[in-house]
Amino acid sequence: MTKAPYSGQRSKILPRMILMGLSTLFALLCADSVVRSLPSIPSAHQRRLSMANEQGLPFDTRDQLDLIRDLRREGIVAYPKVTVSAILAELSELDEPTFLPVSGIAQVATASCNETGVWTVYESDAFGFNNDPVAWEQPEHRVMLVGDSFTNGACVGPDEDLVRRLRQLGYNTISVGSGDNGPMLELASLREYGRALAPKIILWFYFEGNDVEDFQRELQVPLLHRYLDPSFTQNLVLRQREVNEFLIGVSDRAESQAALERERAHQASAKWRRDQANRSWIGYIKPTVTLYHLRSFVTERMRNARSHHGMLERQQLEQLEQVFKTAKGDAATLDAPLVVVYLPSIESASSSHRATHEEVLKILNRLQIPVLDFQPDISQKKKAFFPFGIGPHYSASGYDVLAQTIATQVLAAHVRPSLER
Repeated sequence: MTKAPYSGQRSKILPRMILMGLSTLFALLCADSVVRSLPSIPSAHQRRLSMANEQGLPFDTRDQLDLIRDLRREGIVAYPKVTVSAILAELSELDEPTFLPVSGIAQVATASCNETGVWTVYESDAFGFNNDPVAWEQPEHRVMLVGDSFTNGACVGPDEDLVRRLRQLGYNTISVGSGDNGPMLELASLREYGRALAPKIILWFYFEGNDVEDFQRELQVPLLHRYLDPSFTQNLVLRQREVNEFLIGVSDRAESQAALERERAHQASAKWRRDQANRSWIGYIKPTVTLYHLRSFVTERMRNARSHHGMLERQQLEQLEQVFKTAKGDAATLDAPLVVVYLPSIESASSSHRATHEEVLKILNRLQIPVLDFQPDISQKKKAFFPFGIGPHYSASGYDVLAQTIATQVLAAHVRPSLER
């Protein structure tokens, strides 16, 4: 009986496929072993702590939950800085949210962040912002700051943030900045508090490190789009009691969730240690056989790639231009010039940031909005401008240089110092 012509070919192909499969499996197992042997990449917090130890500097290792509990044990009414992410998560559960705070909880000790080894804790003003308690009582020659955590005084001491530095130079400065703000929330802050402030000049801070991502998130919030209508306002100046109640509720729920997650993590860690002590030889080889380390490595890299600072698409650039155009109109209504301060990040040399820098400056140039570009100043002294050379926020010396630059290049031409130095 004559063999089919393809049977011989199949008998040759099958061993090759088996060999190829075994070779691939061996390569994957080797890759998993290599990944397993790689040292873990320390987090930014771990790097700061390590550098502080090397330099002999004290570093408060408490997390925010422990800090808040310690402050309350001392009889201090304290809350964490409520993030925009937490607020939007609450609002996302509503069909059509009609209320969106853009400030903080008023007149409480507010815990912000720790990038220097010392927690930033400030007493919030009557509207929940980080300002000198008497700032709202001084009506002359006000300078209004609009922005995110950089104008909220994040991660530096009580007299080292940008607002205090400018006040030390004699300028009556008040911030309506809040962490996680992007351009649309900043427009909302200008609209809601600009009339009450009646500023002589408005400084709008654009931070290239995360304003792209913040803006993309804000575009998903219908309520924020209403601020493109110059007549729209929530009248938040008159609704601080509602703001407090809402944010305290958000904070309490977030605190309960954080405590629950900490307990779960503690239990999982204890279980892992027990399993490690009792596991059989199968337990030792299972992670490698299942390529656990390689899969985790690839998953983490993909997550980092997705969260990497992105770029705005053409339609989003047009929407950003509309935001700045509306802000310019609001400033004109207040009879105050609008100046944008462009804040670079520690990664400002990356291609996505260079492209964003160019696009934002083009928009502002078309709208004839003056710009103070802080990028050239910071590019020469990165390590001095960021705590432990890590970021994302500036150090006390970074804010000092920024304040001096703003005072000499912007404020001197528009408003005179009115505070005692």
